Amino acid sequence: MPRSAALGGDVGLVDSLGSPALASEYAQLDAFIQAEPCLRAQRGRILARNSCRNPWFGTLNARLTRAFPTAAGQSLELTADVYNLLNLIRRRWGQDRVTTLAPSVPLLKLAGYDALYGRGVYQLALPGRNQIQDFESRWRVELGLRYGF
Repeated sequence: MPRSAALGGDVGLVDSLGSPALASEYAQLDAFIQAEPCLRAQRGRILARNSCRNPWFGTLNARLTRAFPTAAGQSLELTADVYNLLNLIRRRWGQDRVTTLAPSVPLLKLAGYDALYGRGVYQLALPGRNQIQDFESRWRVELGLRYGF
């Protein structure tokens, strides 16, 4: 993790055409590092294994069941399963937010080599931070009917 993500700092950036990057791209990289506590704490060294993880995601499911007796010991059972009940109660609850689903997250992509400084030069490849996983964050209801004989 670069100690100084600024023009003339620990890392050299180029744009998509291979020209030196603007100060705004260095600012984007620095803002991303500052926004992630695990990256900010490890500036100037190699990241510790398994140190940066997606946030914890909790979900609550509920089932409502009602049985209705019918003739000769038979029954009719009505069920309603609610998945991600927290999101049904309040829209901001039960949201699954991730930075990436991949095991590794490239922040930079090697674009070449700087012989003067003896190091690689990179292009920004920053992932989106804390993106909501749409399907996993929605509440759902499943209705069921069972006839027991």
